[in-house]
Amino acid sequence: MISDDHPGLVDAISPTLPGAGRQRYRTHYLRNLFTKEPKASEAMVATIVRTISAQSSADLLSFTLFPKAHWC
Repeated sequence: MISDDHPGLVDAISPTLPGAGRQRYRTHYLRNLFTKEPKASEAMVATIVRTISAQSSADLLSFTLFPKAHWC
């Protein structure tokens, strides 16, 4: 399931679609990410995120399988 980060929608996904994974729209994620970085860094950050998203395996993002308290 790909959605925005609206709390009601996020809460409704698991009961409605048991076992379904969820991720945010990449555009929304990038918008939020850019608010944390200097404007001059946007091109570099966007390139890095595109590189991560283009990986052919989940190895790079495998940390997301662990509880958020373990994320670095």
